[in-house]
Amino acid sequence: MQYETLSKIYYKKPQIYDQLYLSRFNNEATKKLNFNINGNQAFIFYCYEIVQLISKIYRGDKQIRDILTHGQAVPGVALDQFVQSCLVEEIQITNEIEGVHSSHKDIVDIMEKTASSKVQQRLQGIVQKYNLLRNKNHNIYLQKCQDVRKLYDELVGEEVIASDPKDAPNGMIFRGDSVSVYSVTGKEIHRGVYPESAIITSMEEALRLLNNAEVEPLVAMSIFHYMFGYIHPFYNGNGRMARFISSYLLAGNLDELTAFGFAVVIKKRLKDYYDVFALTDSPFNKGDVTPFVITMLEFVLEDVEKLAMSLNDKKDKLQFYAAKLKSKNLPEKQYKLLYVLVQNKLFGTLELGVNELCKILSMSSGSVRKLLAAGGELILAKSSEQNGRKLVYEVVLEKL
Repeated sequence: MQYETLSKIYYKKPQIYDQLYLSRFNNEATKKLNFNINGNQAFIFYCYEIVQLISKIYRGDKQIRDILTHGQAVPGVALDQFVQSCLVEEIQITNEIEGVHSSHKDIVDIMEKTASSKVQQRLQGIVQKYNLLRNKNHNIYLQKCQDVRKLYDELVGEEVIASDPKDAPNGMIFRGDSVSVYSVTGKEIHRGVYPESAIITSMEEALRLLNNAEVEPLVAMSIFHYMFGYIHPFYNGNGRMARFISSYLLAGNLDELTAFGFAVVIKKRLKDYYDVFALTDSPFNKGDVTPFVITMLEFVLEDVEKLAMSLNDKKDKLQFYAAKLKSKNLPEKQYKLLYVLVQNKLFGTLELGVNELCKILSMSSGSVRKLLAAGGELILAKSSEQNGRKLVYEVVLEKL
């Protein structure tokens, strides 16, 4: 059974539109929200699709955790490299959705604290915040409006203001003036909540919902994502803020790797993302946020399923190539070097030069260089794409 939106019913079956709206709005499976969408009280109807999606997401999350923990199927080096490659892509994509350019090198340089001051000004906040999601014990407080403003300042504020000083928040906490979102043709498609007193009231309600223990966390995350976009509390950076908060909440309720693929799925289904915002905004939808929640949960499920499939595939290949390496009866140190290179080839995007291999293997540069030379045709040396003067090394899987 597919959930039919009230907007569709309005045109398709107008004779039952009012009756269906009231039956949903007053249903015992409905939660009414203290929040208005274009004059209609918002609500969510806990339909079958939502229950089914949540069940599938948690089953998929268990599969991911089993892959990562069962019998140490994925070694630490491989996992660290996979996490970083996913994290870098997530940051690139969430910026790209908003038209902000960030290269792989810029992001890695910030992580490794070797970035120029210009790059730091543009990207340091968002890179550092996403990097913190790797730490399960890190908490971001989202209790009060001031917490939202603090996160904004740390995440994107410096980059937004550097791009256009007029976009600096000029209210007590949020923006002080009205703002609208326009289509590529110049048509107004959404007007943010105004004045600031209404922004504050609406954001306080959104935060209450987010912290309501009676609301299923993934549902709360989905509704908050919509409310944040609807309120549009800042002149610029709202999309990156909403996606980061969603990633933070995913990292707290599912395996943290799920948080590093959410924006990637949104970019892939960007039309669906914008369409469901427009649908939920529509006055004919009468404040029903159920379609938005369903779409967000579909994104999360796609993220989880893609991650589980990728990990399974990489784990199987790693076991295959590890067996090939062992069959060669290599000296222990030579095996360890090649195994690290195999892990990086399958799981990571890091450029491994002598210095990086020294750190991973806890060996001297002289020892690493000897092992690389002894690798023969199994190891390919090439110029770094990020620094052409540097040699980096990778294993040639076909030779195994």
